This record gives sequence, structure tokens and C-alpha cells, in this order.
Amino acid sequence: MANISINLLNSIELALKAYRQSSQKELSDKGIDLTLDQWMVLNQINDSPELRQYDIAARLSKEPASINRIIDLLFKKGYLERAESPDDRRRTSLAITIKGESVFERAASVISAHREAALKNINPRRMKRVRKVMKIIVKNCR
Repeated sequence: MANISINLLNSIELALKAYRQSSQKELSDKGIDLTLDQWMVLNQINDSPELRQYDIAARLSKEPASINRIIDLLFKKGYLERAESPDDRRRTSLAITIKGESVFERAASVISAHREAALKNINPRRMKRVRKVMKIIVKNCR
């Protein structure tokens, strides 16, 4: 049983690593100046601009310090800007710039096509079962 468990977890890790590496290669090959992690942060901000950095970290299962570094890089690239929160002057909100929106949209189409390619030949029923197993693993680890 131990070997099956180790093999399952190794397979999950290998699949995720392969997906992330090939996604990054696709972005680079298309001349898109974003990492997959940077795109995921932009995606969170695009979907929910009111999110705080801590919330983004929680949603992406990343350390807040990692999200802070990613956001700093996105500022340096000119893809993000800070704006004073209209509700609380002590808080700032994050906004995607026009330049950021352009690169985000280009990356989104590449990532979407790559996700489809990565999941081709896997029927929806099987995907549902895998998601169920993943949820159990996450629950067991908490």
C-alpha cells in the first residue's frame, strides 16, 4: 500500500510540474513576459479587484511573501498599479494597467489552449473522479 501511495503522490507532483513547465514554455515561446504564477496573480486581481494580497496568497495556496514578490515584479513591469481604496484610505487596492491587461489577455488565451491540450483525452467523468480524490487528499492534509 505504501508504494501505491508514494507512486500516486509522485504522479500528481510530476503531472503538475510537467504542466507548469510546459505552460511556461508556451508563454515564453509566444514572447509573453509573464510567468504562470504572475498570470495567476493577475487573474485573481482581474476577477476580484478588491482582494488583499493576503487573500490572493490564500486563494493560490502561496506564502504571502511570495505573492508580495510577484506583485512587486508586476509593478516593475508596469502591469499593475496601486490605488487608494475609496472605502479605507489606509488600504490600497491593486489595479491592472492597460499594458498589464494586454499581456494578461494574451497569456490567458495561451494558458486556456494549453490547459485544453493537457487535459485532452480525459473524459469528464474521469476528471470528476480525480477532483474528488484531490479534495480528499487536501482534506486529509489539513
